[in-house]
Amino acid sequence: MNGSDSQHGMTLVGWLITLVLVGAVALLVLKLVPVYLEKFKVERALHAVAEEIGPQVSKPEVYRRFMRRMDVEDVDRFTKANLHKFLEVEKKGNTVTLTLEYQSQPHLFHNIWLLIKFKFQASNR
Repeated sequence: MNGSDSQHGMTLVGWLITLVLVGAVALLVLKLVPVYLEKFKVERALHAVAEEIGPQVSKPEVYRRFMRRMDVEDVDRFTKANLHKFLEVEKKGNTVTLTLEYQSQPHLFHNIWLLIKFKFQASNR
C-alpha cells in the first residue's frame, strides 16, 4: 500500500480549532475597528484645531472649537462638561500645545473588556 489509500485533509477537531481561532480574530476585529475609526477622527480634529488657533485664543474657545469638530465628526465621547478632563491647553509664548488623553473600553464578551489608552499632542507651530 503506497499511500493511494491514505486519507488527506483535516479532521473534525482540526476544523473546530480553526473555526474557533477564526471566530476569535473576527470578534477582535469587530470590536476594535470602531474604536480605531473614532481614534482617527479625534486625532484629525485635534490637529485641525491646533492649526487654526493662535496664542490669543482662550481655553474656552479652544474647547468650543474642538467640540464643534466632534459634532461634525459624530463623536459623542466628549461633552462640554467633561472635556476639561481629557484636553489640556498649554501656552508658551506664541506656541499653543493641545494634549488629549483618553481611554476606550470596548466589551469583548461576558466579563472581559479591553482597555485601550490614547494620547495625542498637537501644536500650532
